[in-house]
Amino acid sequence: MYIFDLFRYQINADARNQLGFTPLLIAASNGRLAVARYLTKHLNLSKIIKDSLYFTSVDDWFKIYYQWSESEDILSDSTKVTPREGFRVQV
Repeated sequence: MYIFDLFRYQINADARNQLGFTPLLIAASNGRLAVARYLTKHLNLSKIIKDSLYFTSVDDWFKIYYQWSESEDILSDSTKVTPREGFRVQV
């Protein structure tokens, strides 16, 4: 499924797959910050959910890939992030 299908077919963007991942959690677990920001900007998504496999939240997934000020929301476009050493995320 493509991101634009969520819009085209009005799919519930908080729907989970068999492992409990939503589209936002899938983006976060793969370090795709731009995708996660796009989803949260255009859809009303829950950021506080955790997946059913690792019980990990969106912020916790992104902590693997990036560093940022904990007082800021990583999904905000204005938040500056720094990639962690050793983790290169393909865009």
